[in-house]
Amino acid sequence: MDYNRLVIDTVKQALISYVSTGALPTGEINKAILSLEIGIDNATTENKDTTDLVTLKSDLEDIKRVCYEKSN
Repeated sequence: MDYNRLVIDTVKQALISYVSTGALPTGEINKAILSLEIGIDNATTENKDTTDLVTLKSDLEDIKRVCYEKSN
């Protein structure tokens, strides 16, 4: 089992769930996404295989877009 992929998918599903149910304020979701993006940026500078992380960062942009649409 690819545990990295499992963790990434779990994080994405949790954020999508929070957005769709309104369980967390949009600002808190955006803070969590920003923290993840900073971690991804730091990881990509260490010359490691970060393909899954780069994909996650793209998916996080989609989640932020949905948060923005829900808040307006």
